[in-house]
Amino acid sequence: FALVLLGGAVGMYLVCIDIFRTSRVAALLAGLLFSGSLWAAGRLQDGNYCEFGLLLLPLCIHAFREFLNKHWVGFFLPILYLAILGMTRYEPFLVAFFVLVFSVFFQREMRASYSAIVLGWLGTFFVFVILALPKLLPLLEVLAATVEELQLTTPSGMPRTWFFQSIVYSPELLTLLPRFIADHVQLLAVTMSPRHWIGIKITAMVLVLAAGILSPRRSARLWVLLALSFLLTCGPYAPLPIWRLLYLFPVFNTMNDFSKYWNVFALF
Repeated sequence: FALVLLGGAVGMYLVCIDIFRTSRVAALLAGLLFSGSLWAAGRLQDGNYCEFGLLLLPLCIHAFREFLNKHWVGFFLPILYLAILGMTRYEPFLVAFFVLVFSVFFQREMRASYSAIVLGWLGTFFVFVILALPKLLPLLEVLAATVEELQLTTPSGMPRTWFFQSIVYSPELLTLLPRFIADHVQLLAVTMSPRHWIGIKITAMVLVLAAGILSPRRSARLWVLLALSFLLTCGPYAPLPIWRLLYLFPVFNTMNDFSKYWNVFALF
């Protein structure tokens, strides 16, 4: 787990240096915040190890960029997917999905055309699937049984509805933001404690807001990714239920605990 934490920090550092073109100091701070905000001690204590695999997301993004630029480091991307699969079942698919979305958003920084990104992603993912077949075949049987259980319901027992219909009739649409503010006002006494300033609390939020204000053009695409990750983390309680679109695809249609898997993407 220490190696995974180190890999997350190093991956974020490399992404900041090579893709976002930040200073080394800013990249180092981003790497430390990314790995340090996972509450690793609590994850180890309660046995929730899945998020440790997700910490390798920045390293996968960097490896994919190196693959697109024909650098030997990039050919280890399927191995990274395998390492993530070794922890739990959903993570490599989620990471691969986010790598593709990120690469499309930052196509110029990835130094590749859109067609090269899609073909390269399909190729590396196909190699991962071939290497992981001994573990994926039993997993497919489990997922098939899970799909049968979820034929009539979606997460939290909510009935399936069309995507746009669920937007129009979502009762959370107008109440989400006021409820979010009210909840955090109640938590101010805890949040303002100095021991909670490190990580995703006050320090990270202030830095994110400062970056958005000082460099809105450079951070615009990251804000969009943050919004998408936030909506996926909310799952069926999101005002814009994009999680229903993911339910059209295999593997994703068996997920019933979205926040458990997507909060690291929001942290990224």
